[in-house]
Amino acid sequence: MKIFVSWSGELSHKVASILSSWLPTVLHGAQIWEASTSIEKGSQFMNEISNALKTSDCGIFCVTPDNFLGPWLNYEAGALWAGGEGNRVYPFLLGLTPKHLGDYPLSKFQCTSFSESQVKLLVGNLASHEAGPKKPATGMSEEFDRAWMSLQEQLEPLIPVAAGLSTGIVKYLKGRKHIYDHALEILQYAEHTVRVLQFYGGPRPPVDFAREVAKVLAYKKGLGIDVTYEVYLAADRSTLPPELANANKQRFKIYHEAGVGDRVKVSLVNMKYPPNYRLDVFLVDRKHGHISFPTSDKEGHLQRGIAFEGQEQVVGDLVEWFQRAVTSEDTQQFDWANSD
Repeated sequence: MKIFVSWSGELSHKVASILSSWLPTVLHGAQIWEASTSIEKGSQFMNEISNALKTSDCGIFCVTPDNFLGPWLNYEAGALWAGGEGNRVYPFLLGLTPKHLGDYPLSKFQCTSFSESQVKLLVGNLASHEAGPKKPATGMSEEFDRAWMSLQEQLEPLIPVAAGLSTGIVKYLKGRKHIYDHALEILQYAEHTVRVLQFYGGPRPPVDFAREVAKVLAYKKGLGIDVTYEVYLAADRSTLPPELANANKQRFKIYHEAGVGDRVKVSLVNMKYPPNYRLDVFLVDRKHGHISFPTSDKEGHLQRGIAFEGQEQVVGDLVEWFQRAVTSEDTQQFDWANSD
């Protein structure tokens, strides 16, 4: 039996290393594959991972508060599960409960929390897939009981680290590319509404960003997921340059050509604000978002951003603030899609 041990991030890597060393003490016939020790120097990283996923019978995915929202574990879990009818995906949670996973892909699989009874069940399930004669249940249980203390001593010191991350993730975003890449990443999680508020005068998203957004929305539309993308541009309408309307129409054309024009709303919020006040807010449902701002007066200069992931209270409060900002009585919304 070949076991693929997946990790993403520093804490998850520590968990994976500990499990990879400990599992052979209770599963003597198992072959453990873990990227940091199984890939030879000079090898092509992605090719090695792809081959390991194709040849593994099951996988243990080390899920921690700082990685369960990211795409990497979900990608590897999906690839392993799709690789064979009998393949098994075992999410191993440290500092989380299954409830934290919400509707994300890993929640579809039976999870293992860090406790003696849960880990014992996991080992029993893995042992049932081993080839050759099976060890009697009594012998298996006694061997686990002797080995458990070692695993407990190694993983328990990591629990306070995980607990410190369990309220969510705050990321520092540096540069326009990082900010827009992050926006596309969390857009993958959208289930209902995406809200974007831009104060005119700062760096605008490139046209390529609109193309990528259109691809994501079209993909979700094909899956039957009804996501609306609402963009509000806060500016004084009397001072807007004529090229701004053309730029917005160009983006809207992209959405229409992708078949998602009915799911995109681009509006102007007629708002005056102090000079040099520029802020972009990107919110996905009530779960993910970031706030970004330019660091100089130069058009298109590097930006900085603060991202919130897995902090529903914080993002929820931002959503409430956003709604008040774009629906207040002293603002006028302008629909670019229907403008001349």
